Amino acid sequence: VRTPTQADVDALAACARRAGAPLRLMSAGPLPRLDLPPEVVPVVDADPLDFVAEILSASAVVTDSFHGLQFATVFRKPFVALGALHDPRANASRLVDFGARYGLGGGIGDIARFRAGEPAAYADFAAFDAARLDADRARSRELLKEMVAP
Repeated sequence: VRTPTQADVDALAACARRAGAPLRLMSAGPLPRLDLPPEVVPVVDADPLDFVAEILSASAVVTDSFHGLQFATVFRKPFVALGALHDPRANASRLVDFGARYGLGGGIGDIARFRAGEPAAYADFAAFDAARLDADRARSRELLKEMVAP
């Protein structure tokens, strides 16, 4: 989560206990003062390579980051992407749109419900449209080449 609260840490700890595995809390900068239980391990000052390496080595991903959602998808990691799904001012629609576009059932959860202790369903890759994602990635690469070509 971007700036985690104690409620976030408590929800993440419950998630880690349900999974029976530690959870690594990634931060690009210092964390606020929080009571971190042993199942929540901080990773502070993570750079982009650390971020990608952590997702690649994870058994599952819980994120509020669109990039976290994308990398978890590319690496085929079970994920829960959290956003304020019922707040039109929040930018959670891109999480929902991404999940729907690529056939990722579940996986998109409401952060308020997660903080309240409701377990979130991980993404189901059974109907994942990898061909569509690959086509979209190829189209994006071509558009980028056109934009930066001399």
